[in-house]
Amino acid sequence: MIVPVRSLREGYVLKKDVYSLATTPLIKSRTVLKENHLTFLRAFSIKEVEIDSMNEADLVETSDSEEVAEEVRHTDQSFFYRYNQAVQTFKRQFESWQAGMPVAIHDIRNMIVPLFEDVIGAPVYLLALHEYNHPKDYCYHHAISVGLFSASLAHKLNYEAKDWIQIGLAGVLADIGMAKVSPTLLDKSGPLTAAEYNEIKQHPVHSYQMIKAVASLNDAVKLAVLQHHERLDGEGYPFGSNQSKIHPYSEIIAIADVYHAMSSEREYRAKHSIFFILEEMRRQRFGVLNVSIVLTLTELLLQHSKGATVRLSSGETGEIVFINPQDLTRPMIKLTDSNEILNLQQEPHLHIEDLLKINKKMLV
Repeated sequence: MIVPVRSLREGYVLKKDVYSLATTPLIKSRTVLKENHLTFLRAFSIKEVEIDSMNEADLVETSDSEEVAEEVRHTDQSFFYRYNQAVQTFKRQFESWQAGMPVAIHDIRNMIVPLFEDVIGAPVYLLALHEYNHPKDYCYHHAISVGLFSASLAHKLNYEAKDWIQIGLAGVLADIGMAKVSPTLLDKSGPLTAAEYNEIKQHPVHSYQMIKAVASLNDAVKLAVLQHHERLDGEGYPFGSNQSKIHPYSEIIAIADVYHAMSSEREYRAKHSIFFILEEMRRQRFGVLNVSIVLTLTELLLQHSKGATVRLSSGETGEIVFINPQDLTRPMIKLTDSNEILNLQQEPHLHIEDLLKINKKMLV
């Protein structure tokens, strides 16, 4: 029986292993669910599971329950658990800003810098970030994720540690001005009116005003926060600045912002495939962005995708067996059903529609 995670109760027994992107189960089958398991499932944004029975008389503690509990305790220290903890911390901060409190930059720095170090040490985590986004908490996931992508991109672009930390912080802070936007707009699931969109477009100004007096942030960070929606052709906002006036930090955060927004499920639309997004970013379909940084993001993500299971636009599934260094978004795929090797460079009518599973060796 399939049961939404929000409806689970202690005592239910899992019929099947619960997975996220990795091939190792988060929680094993035959586990009798307890509160720590329920918390764990919610932290990983698992939407539903299959249970074996809802009859208490049929529930039997399995012999490996202690082993499973220990596995959960160990996983509580994993990157994705701590990522979700950071999202909830940011949410509490955001609610305090809505109430008029100042930005506690020291707390934000202590929360996020260890995660910066994690993704720089293991960039493959970035490949799975969008899987942990929850549409209702999108704003908070977006802030943490944009910070992580911004710091990782800056590191790969050979910025020094003091600089990639500042750039990452700018990514986290870029949208804090949303706390000054009408809450009804943040929760709106339908299209915005012209007036509502104009109000939303003022959030970079609000973000800047909230941090302009913070002495521990340098002027480049504050400018990046203000400019992260500007575009190189002058078609961005809030000022319509062109390339000559846009700070390099801003260009990094703009790309992190667009990528995470397009790869995340939202209340009003489904997420896009990361392969599709990266191709479209390179073609400037989401605004005129710095192409060299887009290519850096592509390399940062897709150099780790060998061994991943994907679904093609044809409906077929397969494993990525070779990454073409000249065109990272169109690798070679070994099809699951036929074992045929498909070179996507030679199949322009096909594209990767979804990343289904990451090889567990990629997440060690």
